Amino acid sequence: MKPDFLTAYHSTISFEGDYSCDPNDAGGETWKGISRRNFPLWQGWKIIDEIRRNTIPGKQFIEALKLDEELEELVVKFYQAVFWNKLNLDATGEHVISAEIFDTAVNQGLNSGGSYFQQALNLLNDNGKYYPDLDVDGDIGENTIKALKAYMSVPGRDRDRNVRTLLKMMNGLQFQRYVEICRSNPKQEVWVYGWMNRC
Repeated sequence: MKPDFLTAYHSTISFEGDYSCDPNDAGGETWKGISRRNFPLWQGWKIIDEIRRNTIPGKQFIEALKLDEELEELVVKFYQAVFWNKLNLDATGEHVISAEIFDTAVNQGLNSGGSYFQQALNLLNDNGKYYPDLDVDGDIGENTIKALKAYMSVPGRDRDRNVRTLLKMMNGLQFQRYVEICRSNPKQEVWVYGWMNRC
């Protein structure tokens, strides 16, 4: 597996926790951020159910899940296939940007990671002076990669500042979504502190 993906994965998974079945969590039962409700066909559920049948509920069950190497391999492959590869994140050439898109997609949904990236790039093109506006569809294809390269190559701008500015804008859009979620369902405020640690 490529180092950029693994670095991003280990950072993101540190926020996701281990086993959870919280009634206030819209995802329902989850293992390392993978929701049974959203991904019922994921092969890892078979292993989890088998371990549940053969262990005492609680700490012993969770420890057995943590020790299962096949389950961990399925988790890593899931995140690479469903998020990293689908978002074409090897193509950006900017690890920090790819890692941010990846984490946002895991937390807020696949389309959110790509669309916030595209919205930010559109706002940074000085009304089309540096590159054309992108269709905000969440799909990081050839045009989006070209726009990123053009943004990073604007004469007279500092590369590190370019990255920081893009990240700030993406995080701002991410934060706005958290606000919308909590306005529509105040019970979700229980998750805000943890969410904000990802911005």
